[in-house]
Amino acid sequence: NIILADAGASIQNIMFSQGLSRREKGDRTEIIRHNIVPKLDLHLKNLVEGLQLLHRNNIIHNDIKLDNMALGTGGFRILDFGIAREIDDIETKTDVMDFTSYIRGGTITYLPTEVFIILELLNKKHKLPASLKKLIETYYLAHYHTIKPNLTEKILMAWIKKTVNIRKTDTVANRYIKTFQYVDYMNELIRLYPKLDKKYRTRISSKIRWIEQKHRTLRPRPTIGDFDLVDDIAKDFLYNNYVKKDIYALGLAFKYIYNSISRRRDVGQIAKRLAL
Repeated sequence: NIILADAGASIQNIMFSQGLSRREKGDRTEIIRHNIVPKLDLHLKNLVEGLQLLHRNNIIHNDIKLDNMALGTGGFRILDFGIAREIDDIETKTDVMDFTSYIRGGTITYLPTEVFIILELLNKKHKLPASLKKLIETYYLAHYHTIKPNLTEKILMAWIKKTVNIRKTDTVANRYIKTFQYVDYMNELIRLYPKLDKKYRTRISSKIRWIEQKHRTLRPRPTIGDFDLVDDIAKDFLYNNYVKKDIYALGLAFKYIYNSISRRRDVGQIAKRLAL
């Protein structure tokens, strides 16, 4: 596509014109007014379809943001595949260093909450290299706890509930396995976040008593697998939900575009009223 924006400027530079001269700002405003706003639905549809095409071909862009989008003759286009990943390749990763590398890929302001939580879990559980540990703590987690300080417990508890998924229709044997899994996950959660012990200890103790009761009477006893909260949630995100990074980032990009257009419209209306 021929890029309409001057010098192939990204959507970020078009929509947010900080540091530009008055003439340059005027040029960008004209691009927005004539080339973006009238066809905004089509432009955004192009981005959605472009992302769907990537995902159907087992490719994760891994760095969706306004800086990596440009305005072409056919609408918005996704650019820069420098850290894109193949889904099939992701599913081969089992090492904690691979988990950490793949999960933290992308631009920090466009990452979903789960990324920060998993990085925090991996950092708490595993002995990571000092340089990586410092990067996670001073960059990723400092950012996360500034903007969303109270979501960790809610998201982890929701993930445990969804993953264990105890149902009334479960057989006693299945419920035995799932309850064992729940207790393992909750005990690890408390080891990582000791302040949660008081809140959940009674619930965990009740589950343990139920397990002990069934252990004495259940025949044959089901085989219990290995459950690991940190590695299981990291694998679940990488193997089953990694595309969410792209989808979440695209949603944020849409939000920023709409906010910029609304802000410009509001400023224009205020300027007209002041002129009157």
